Amino acid sequence: MSVWTESNKRIDVEYNGSRTFLCVEHPALISNPEKAVKTLGGVDAVAVIFNDPVKRLPLRWRPEDIYSKPTYGDRFNVSNLLMKVVKRRRKSDGKEDYRIEVFGIINVTYRFASMTDFQYLPMRSTATGEYESIYEKVVIDHLVSRKKYFSTDVPLYIPPMTFSRVDRPVDFSFRAPIKHRTPHYKNPDDTRPDHYIGTVRQRRTIFTVFVNFGESVPTQPVPEAVEKMKSEFVDQDAGVRIQQLFEEKPLWLKVELEHVTGVSSIKLKVFLPALCFYWLDGPWRGQWNRFGFDPTAQPSAKIYQTIDFRIRQVKPGQRNIKCKRNSSKLMLWNQITRSQKQNVKINVTSLQESNEPMGPEEVEENKRHMESMYKFDPDIIPPQRMMYYPVCYVNVPEIQQLLHSNDGKYQYLGEIKNAPTVRTEPVAPWLPGRQTPYPLRHGNLC
Repeated sequence: MSVWTESNKRIDVEYNGSRTFLCVEHPALISNPEKAVKTLGGVDAVAVIFNDPVKRLPLRWRPEDIYSKPTYGDRFNVSNLLMKVVKRRRKSDGKEDYRIEVFGIINVTYRFASMTDFQYLPMRSTATGEYESIYEKVVIDHLVSRKKYFSTDVPLYIPPMTFSRVDRPVDFSFRAPIKHRTPHYKNPDDTRPDHYIGTVRQRRTIFTVFVNFGESVPTQPVPEAVEKMKSEFVDQDAGVRIQQLFEEKPLWLKVELEHVTGVSSIKLKVFLPALCFYWLDGPWRGQWNRFGFDPTAQPSAKIYQTIDFRIRQVKPGQRNIKCKRNSSKLMLWNQITRSQKQNVKINVTSLQESNEPMGPEEVEENKRHMESMYKFDPDIIPPQRMMYYPVCYVNVPEIQQLLHSNDGKYQYLGEIKNAPTVRTEPVAPWLPGRQTPYPLRHGNLC
């Protein structure tokens, strides 16, 4: 229980250390706490954001308007106390007394230091020059029939998700134009319109040849790709090794080349455009094809066709399989930017074990993991929910039996008309027709 004390005296205050609070530093003078909580989406919405340490806390100044652009509060870990201090003045001698009450500890605080995005109100001008709201016309807050929904004439109002790229002020220093030593450098600002905000970085050109199924197969690469591969900064031994692999096997998946050669994906970007082209669709979709090798004219190429294997989203009770591309890597406004200083943590155990060689079991396990990126085994869970497998690496006896069922008696199937999807579709060539139990279409196992 708190007691009264004078301002110049020390006092011990008891409090419950297990009671914690969440602090939100609202960027407004609060006169109505209920409306302030409503701008944050309510207590339940704040609790959801608090449970996810990566999310930022949105604050909408017009919570009833779905087009209101929020301002975001950043999360900070603090060590504060929530206190209540009452001051009174004694009438007898005019001295001041204080009473202090501590409610608990504050571990997390949300602070709004960023700017609000530009607001574009749902309004239009009238004949008199005034503006009227069209919010009721573009927002449906009740159920309507389908006929009425499509027949009702509404104003065109499609604002973007965000107007600004960043929500924090950035220091800009006026400098002289950058001078490049390369004689053939062309400044992209010279041909860019004046109202465009650009950079002086030259556009990065890629020399990869992309081919759609049905187009003619290229026989030579772009000359610039060969020059780039022969530059002095490129490992020529790795280039010779990759070239030999394409002589042995005309089609490769990129992840398979990484495993076999040990060359990283970034370095492969230099070698592959000079040695092969890339299939965008069709039976060999996603594979790199050696220049001059036409798989549509070679029956032996049927074993390299791509199987597009996909697993649906995880259901309760199933093992979680990660996505091929993680959306959390995208820069989103509602996520915390890692510009704050982070404490560096060193794993001493990993440093001690780094000098020890891997055992036979670890080597075999690592090899199986890498091979699972391009080889399908029914007894191994795929590492990702979307995988590309060459059909020769699908370890299923029924599929391999189908694959070699017509060896020596080939019949090229360029397309199947009047398919069940009521359109002409490219199919896997050099395989039996649709009477087989495992027809391949679009590189997918149906």
